Amino acid sequence: MSTSLPPPASATRAKDPEARRASLMEAGGRVFARAGFEKASLREICEAAGVNLAAVKYYFGNKAGLYREVLLDCHCKAIAKEPPVVLSDTEPPAETLRRWVVVVMRFLLLKRPKDPLMGKLIAHEMQSPTPMLADFVKMVARPMHENLRT
Repeated sequence: MSTSLPPPASATRAKDPEARRASLMEAGGRVFARAGFEKASLREICEAAGVNLAAVKYYFGNKAGLYREVLLDCHCKAIAKEPPVVLSDTEPPAETLRRWVVVVMRFLLLKRPKDPLMGKLIAHEMQSPTPMLADFVKMVARPMHENLRT
């Protein structure tokens, strides 16, 4: 009787484009959070992901494209775990703003074991802003701001 062993992870990744992309995102998140965008090495990211450098170009275009996707993905995952800030016509505007500030500060200041990358990525952006920060502001911060203004 012969038992079939599952293929090694690298072989599975080689056949599964979504697994390769996810592996790049995960490895990219860890490296970008540790080193920041400028100091992060694509070679290190690809080695950790078990893919070749061409995979970054194929899935993301370049290092900036990978970083942008990692930054936005981390934010989406982190915000999904937060209770939504529901606006109320009866609540004083100062209280609504206070609740929004609490959510934002949780991302920036507190160590979040569930989302360890988000705070680190934002801290790097605050220290050395990248062009991807404009996308983050346009897609995340500006809609939050508009929501508060209404």
